[in-house]
Amino acid sequence: MPAPILTTKLHIPAPRPNLVVRLRLLTRLNEGLTSKLTLVCAPAGFGKTTLVSHWLLTKAEGKGLNPLTRAGDEAKIQPSFAVFSLQPSRVAWLSLDDGDNDPAHFMSHLVAALAKLAPEIDRSIKEILANTALLPAEPLVTDLINAMADLPPDPPLVFVLDDYHLLTATPVHQAVTFLLDHLPPALHLVITSRTDPPLPLARLRARGQLTELREADLRFTLDEAAAFLNQMMHLNLSAADIAALDASTEGWAAGLQLAGLSLQNQPDYSAFLQTFHGSHRHIFDYLAAEVLKQQPAHIQTFLQQTSVLKRLTAPLCDAVLENSAEFPPISSQEILDHLERANLFIIPLDDERRWYRYHHLFAEFLQTCLQQTQPDLAPELHHRAATWQARHGLPANAVRHALAAGDFDLAAELIDQEADQVMKQGELITLREWLEALPLDHLHTRPGLSLLYGWILLFNLQTDEAEALLTHLSEHLAPPAELTHADIAAEMAAMRVWIAIFRGDPVSSAAFAQQTQEYAEVKSPFVRSMIAMNQIFPAMLSGDVPAALQACADAVQISREAGNILVTVVSMCQQAEVTVMAGQLHRAADIYRQALPLALSPSGQPLPTAGVVHIGLSLVLYEWNDLEAAARHLAQGFELTKQMGEIVSLDGYMLQVRLKQSQGDPAGAAEVIRHAQMLVEQTSTDLDNWMVAIQQTRLWLRQGNLEAAGRWAQDYIARANADTSYMMREFEELTLARVYIAQNRPAEALAVLLPLLQTTEQWGRITALIETLALQALAYQAQNDLPRAVAALTSALILAEPEGYIHIFVDEGEPMQQLLQRMKAHEAGGRVNSYIQKLLQAFIPHPSPLPYPHSSLLSEREVEVLQLIAEGMSNQQIAETLVIAIGTVKKHLNNIYDKLQVRSRTQAVARARELQLL
Repeated sequence: MPAPILTTKLHIPAPRPNLVVRLRLLTRLNEGLTSKLTLVCAPAGFGKTTLVSHWLLTKAEGKGLNPLTRAGDEAKIQPSFAVFSLQPSRVAWLSLDDGDNDPAHFMSHLVAALAKLAPEIDRSIKEILANTALLPAEPLVTDLINAMADLPPDPPLVFVLDDYHLLTATPVHQAVTFLLDHLPPALHLVITSRTDPPLPLARLRARGQLTELREADLRFTLDEAAAFLNQMMHLNLSAADIAALDASTEGWAAGLQLAGLSLQNQPDYSAFLQTFHGSHRHIFDYLAAEVLKQQPAHIQTFLQQTSVLKRLTAPLCDAVLENSAEFPPISSQEILDHLERANLFIIPLDDERRWYRYHHLFAEFLQTCLQQTQPDLAPELHHRAATWQARHGLPANAVRHALAAGDFDLAAELIDQEADQVMKQGELITLREWLEALPLDHLHTRPGLSLLYGWILLFNLQTDEAEALLTHLSEHLAPPAELTHADIAAEMAAMRVWIAIFRGDPVSSAAFAQQTQEYAEVKSPFVRSMIAMNQIFPAMLSGDVPAALQACADAVQISREAGNILVTVVSMCQQAEVTVMAGQLHRAADIYRQALPLALSPSGQPLPTAGVVHIGLSLVLYEWNDLEAAARHLAQGFELTKQMGEIVSLDGYMLQVRLKQSQGDPAGAAEVIRHAQMLVEQTSTDLDNWMVAIQQTRLWLRQGNLEAAGRWAQDYIARANADTSYMMREFEELTLARVYIAQNRPAEALAVLLPLLQTTEQWGRITALIETLALQALAYQAQNDLPRAVAALTSALILAEPEGYIHIFVDEGEPMQQLLQRMKAHEAGGRVNSYIQKLLQAFIPHPSPLPYPHSSLLSEREVEVLQLIAEGMSNQQIAETLVIAIGTVKKHLNNIYDKLQVRSRTQAVARARELQLL
């Protein structure tokens, strides 16, 4: 089911009747159409939305204002807005709110808004929205871009994202960045925001693709303030009074409006204005109090009690007020109409004037007043709102109000009713926020919600938190007899399998996996699929390839029968991974390719799970030395797995390290491994930390850093633990053997490798066997024992040649190249001589497909900081421009100095220009 579309979010706000035409700003907006982005950024109350909506309505009507109008006359221009008619094919609007931080919710409304601009989108909107919940953002944005790519650029299409500061979710910012980077020629994006959005503003600014209107631009001039106060509000102030008021409010539109309302009942304007001083907040508090006090008692009550609502409609207001005795016989609709006529900071959200909202700052003020005067009333008001909205099909709003009321029983009941639907819509962020707002004692009385939250924690690799939740659930589940319920007990055991695996505890993971098999009466298809998939991990970690392959086959079959495509695709990826261990590269590639069509939405769009498939396939392609295809699939994998969490792509980053090193980009490889270390530091999973540590050590060896690699070896020997899984020990032992060979300690390397020869062959781990034989050959070569070196390498080549292994040899570097050349010179390879020639050709360095500096050296944020340094900005100015802390600026500077190997700003800029970063 698609996320429901709130159509009021797509309406351009209607202009106010007392609007001052600000020609200088309208001209700036017109001129900005030649750029990609217009950013209107200023604090609340500066008229951002009013300005842009007025401009759009004027543009849609085609009545351009006279550019020769004198500054003193521009405020006198009063177009008749009654005759304006929007042309939907030219402009689109999306009013943002907190709910848009859920990617599925945001993308649904983005598609609906842009459908007004492109018929191609409109024709397929139902199909796109039906699958939005399952899609990563950027493939869907790609579809939208393609649908608008051929639209004529003249006149330009304008799309407004209003109140962008309410967005905090990284996936949503990434989607907007992607749209900006690939903006169709016909489309111009306008963003209004209280703060600078986390978008590539510095890059757009440097390229002349950004138009900016900021607080200094939006402040009312004296002429504009005079027109507003005297002509619009009919105050007849003197020039001195206007100047005083404009100075005290600093041209703040909301302040001027509040001042005008207060002045309407003041006998002495000048005396009143002499009391004005202080910041925007102080002015607002003072004037809002004056405005509120001047209203009748029942209006004050209405304003305060309905301030708990994000959106107001008359029936909802009636329910919240419950016909209070303080009210005369007047309906909420009549009061809403009065408030709009009185311009009391209420904004209509639809053309029918059924839904409204308060100005954000005014709502905050009213809520403060309510808290001060009736602190015990707010929870009851929220409860009434929750009850009404639940009854009228607005469950998300109902949950929010129930939580605000502290009515956790009602909130839990509503969440329980809506959890499945929210999951189907893909709004996991929303669901997590709901569940985290519930106290644990309300979660554990609902096992379904508790376990659902446990999976959400595991998806984010929060193993400690997930275990604590399971412990709490086990100890407090009521009634205790429910612990014997097969579905609950099996699901808890299945989650503990994952926890043990992430912690590198193979013994516990195997025990819990065995425990899950004991629940034969499990009814839930999801749990049955998870139980089947959980049998794979212990077998893989134990090194038992045949057992792991059988577990994979069982998991694929059971998940297919259960209709669980997610688990089916993941199980197939694991099946392919084990098949690689078994030395069957071609079979593994076939499994990955068979999984790709399954990881598609009904409309044919790849799901995030497809990213795991692409990353797995890239590993096989890399081994075959098809580096271009490997890089392409790796990029697709990174793109698709973004919404699953970056840690899901860790295998991809490990491959990217090897890929960059093979392409002659050692600095890029080092940067990727640093990024991977940063990722695993944010998790509590030993398995991921172990994986990165192994890859870092192997990179040190390939880059000749024997000192660092030697420190790892010493640490490993000191902490060697027999309780770790066989697979982990195998990787560590192979790495230790490499360190010994690099340190010219071949005898110790051979002592490490000999047991591995036996176990890898015994368990059918052919890839590891090939690797062990290759390292054994290098150790014998280091001892100048050429016959044994040739014999070992020949055995490895005979195993590897049918499946086309390349990089398992090439990544060993110059020592392997020398041994292969010696074998070729003496034709010692026998029937694999032609294979040796193919391997030798693969030692030729591959150029990196992307420029070295931009692709790997500096992050995008570091490039932005560097650009601002080049422009001569101080640390404080950079912090203000990028809306970050000054400490963060210093951290970026230290990273830049370290990566560019410089010690000063001047050196950094010079080095960056040398590397074509600027």
